[in-house]
Amino acid sequence: MRPTFYGVDWVPEKWDEVLAGITGAQEDDGLPAATPISMIGVQALFTSEFVVEIEATAVLA
Repeated sequence: MRPTFYGVDWVPEKWDEVLAGITGAQEDDGLPAATPISMIGVQALFTSEFVVEIEATAVLA
């Protein structure tokens, strides 16, 4: 799997908070730990309530 994360007003100082959210969600769902391969800063997402968007590409064999 190749995840790409988009973060509103991204700065590297937000990394620990984002990583904590990713880790918590993965633990809640019983998923293996995987960090984003790409973290891309954006001005805005679909609504102002969204601050992170995840796009994942998976190859099934």
